[in-house]
Amino acid sequence: MKKHIGTLLIIIGIVIITVPLVGRYMANQRQEALMADFLEQSLMIEDTDSYDDLSASLEWGVQEENQEDLSESIEVADPSSLEGDVDEGATEGNLEETATIKQRPKAVAILEIDKIGIKLPVAEGVDLATLKFALGHMPKTAPLGSVGNAVVAGHRSHSFGTYFNRLDEVTVGDTIKVTTGGQTYTYEVYETLIVEPDDLSVLRGSSNHKVITLITCHPLYTSTHRLIVHGVIK
Repeated sequence: MKKHIGTLLIIIGIVIITVPLVGRYMANQRQEALMADFLEQSLMIEDTDSYDDLSASLEWGVQEENQEDLSESIEVADPSSLEGDVDEGATEGNLEETATIKQRPKAVAILEIDKIGIKLPVAEGVDLATLKFALGHMPKTAPLGSVGNAVVAGHRSHSFGTYFNRLDEVTVGDTIKVTTGGQTYTYEVYETLIVEPDDLSVLRGSSNHKVITLITCHPLYTSTHRLIVHGVIK
């Protein structure tokens, strides 16, 4: 009898010790889940207007009748003429200067992918006026070379073979170089995928990594899907 009582007391003691530990563990799990949800939501891009602008721009670019107009813009956006003319930040100007910027946006960076032989200017914005002359950095995404997800979009000039025309040839392990603010950052591609046009998950940021996301229409000649290339600075 005494033996049973002793065993029972031991069991009761274990329960008394274990219950708070289990409760604390479950509370920590719930807190971590809540924080993960918060971080995921906070890293999502809420600027859906910019994404709508991007969709409209890409749909314009795949139309055959617009390819000649796009090719003329490509000649104007020759990166060799822009390397020394990179805008380090937004500046205010008069109406005439603003109109000029809309016609030929100021480059904020130069993006190179040796694998597909491109070296192109990157301007701020993803509207039609910007993407006709350059690749576009999506507003409210991370600055290029910084922690977070820097999103860059561009047309596929299938008639004249430039911009992101050959982006589908980029594979995991290839490099993307971005020069901005007097520094060059090298991203390594870690993922490529095809998504629906309304899939905003590809814009999700990162709290501790320097990520770049390249976006263009897919397949060639259409805008039914988006080709996505993710890279990270290691």
